[in-house]
Amino acid sequence: MAKIKLTVEDFEEAYKKLNEKLKAENITIDVKAIGGYAMMIHGIRKDADGNLGMSEDTDSLVRYTDRVLELISEVGKELGILEDWLNNVPLDLVEVAPVMKKLHWKKMSGYSNINMYVAEVDSLILLKTRAIEMAGLVPRKTDKNDLMNLIKFIGIETIDELNENKSTRYIKDKYPRCYEFLTNSLQIKD
Repeated sequence: MAKIKLTVEDFEEAYKKLNEKLKAENITIDVKAIGGYAMMIHGIRKDADGNLGMSEDTDSLVRYTDRVLELISEVGKELGILEDWLNNVPLDLVEVAPVMKKLHWKKMSGYSNINMYVAEVDSLILLKTRAIEMAGLVPRKTDKNDLMNLIKFIGIETIDELNENKSTRYIKDKYPRCYEFLTNSLQIKD
């Protein structure tokens, strides 16, 4: 059975192994990481005890060739992790596709054949807000927890602070379902 919950160190091992395979075949790829892996890189995703959280995969906003997908799968098998530990599933999600050009990226270093970009915190807030807004009957608990961790990370504790902050004030007018969740979740200013 594949190891499902990966740490930053697990991902680093997988990326190093993938980089070796890419280098051997003279292939260079981009990774535009969003979701749990990006939050882990920023030190934001935490579990209930405040420990740095885990993720099962890296969601990337890049389409990969069949050969690159084969190499990703090989790394997954070799390390005993999911074969699609690096995937492009979010590219087609309704909450992601329309805002892809609005996202901001932090360039990471460390790999010769992988150009690693991690979504900035403001972009992660937008994506998690949209995930909650556009979810079915019940938004995922992970998205709710992630959004709360993100807004607390930028210093927001109250709904008034959410409405005043330039990184989050758009939520009230554009994403009413998510705003209702945040109104019920954040402290009320005395």
